[in-house]
Amino acid sequence: MIVVPVSVACGQLFVAANRLWRGLLETLPGLPDVPAIQEVNVLATMAEGLSLPGMVFVLAVLPAVGEELVFRGVIGRGLVARGGIVHGIFLTSLLFAMAHINPAHAMSVFPLGVLLHVVHLATRSILAPILLHFLINGWAAVLTKATLSMPHRGGRPGVAGRRGGVAVVCVGARVTGVLLCGRVLLEVPDRISGSGRRPEFFPKSTG
Repeated sequence: MIVVPVSVACGQLFVAANRLWRGLLETLPGLPDVPAIQEVNVLATMAEGLSLPGMVFVLAVLPAVGEELVFRGVIGRGLVARGGIVHGIFLTSLLFAMAHINPAHAMSVFPLGVLLHVVHLATRSILAPILLHFLINGWAAVLTKATLSMPHRGGRPGVAGRRGGVAVVCVGARVTGVLLCGRVLLEVPDRISGSGRRPEFFPKSTG
């Protein structure tokens, strides 16, 4: 079972990447301090305002299905078909990381993107990375809920719902942006060669 080791590794990578990013911000004041309005930063508040099933649905089911269909199912297939396995996995994982906006978070999820893509190619099924992604996010959601629910600290009602809504909007915006970037990457070779050929995202079986 690789879920727990991968979850722990991602958490430790985020801590290290965040420390590195904060150090860079202090050393180079000109760097933009990107506001991290994303699921990582609203996790604690959402844990206090959502039930465990609701939290698992928002933080595990939706990202696992949506992100895997977009990145491994569509963009990844096209980039691998165009540039080969190594090139395709690298670019897809880079786009996957960029979609998480905050630099520290992006650095920590890039290896996860590579792993999910390798699992997808090894199993030849989109269901495998969806399941792994769901289990990793679900494990984090359960641990966060269990930790923050004990002792309950009072807060303003409705904050979790509002921040959850902000997170959903941000996720939608970042996925739209990444889709546009992926489309450009897929069309660059066509524009250079003038062939107009597009890759088949779901190629027909040759067997």
